[in-house]
Amino acid sequence: MKELYSILVTTTGRPRLGSRYVLRHGTRFWVGEVRSTMPGPPSSMTSWSVIWRVDPTVDEAQADAMARNRNTFVLDARATPEEALRWHAIDEAHYREQGYAPNHWT
Repeated sequence: MKELYSILVTTTGRPRLGSRYVLRHGTRFWVGEVRSTMPGPPSSMTSWSVIWRVDPTVDEAQADAMARNRNTFVLDARATPEEALRWHAIDEAHYREQGYAPNHWT
């Protein structure tokens, strides 16, 4: 079972266990299910550390098609919690400077 990690920054509340999202990781898209959430590091808004379980039944072509739907909000995911934390710091700086960043939404 493949697991991926993200820091999500949002005003919409804690990601619900079992909910599914389209994830961008590496050179492709995946569909992941929220396995675990806990409060994340200090951020511009409330943040959540999320562990995703990649859905093995969704192949690359299906995930790619889902990501291209204009109503889909694709989230970035990382291979390790440390990578997720490192990219969170980069995203936070971008959010402060530009007013938007991956994995930030209201």
